[in-house]
Amino acid sequence: MITVRFQCGHTRTLNGDEQQPRCACGETVIAEVNAPAPRFRGYALGPCAKFEELPAKAVSFVEKKES
Repeated sequence: MITVRFQCGHTRTLNGDEQQPRCACGETVIAEVNAPAPRFRGYALGPCAKFEELPAKAVSFVEKKES
């Protein structure tokens, strides 16, 4: 869940489905966002990325012909 604080000072928890969140008082300007760090699986760089060895997988780029 993501918690936002609007410019008016009110806070609200968002689930991520809203395109333009709005406070109950009508404010739309967000002053602060408190969200969990992102989680990556595979190859990623950055302060929130943690290395994890993944097993190899067979990959084929050959197109299958339909008969």
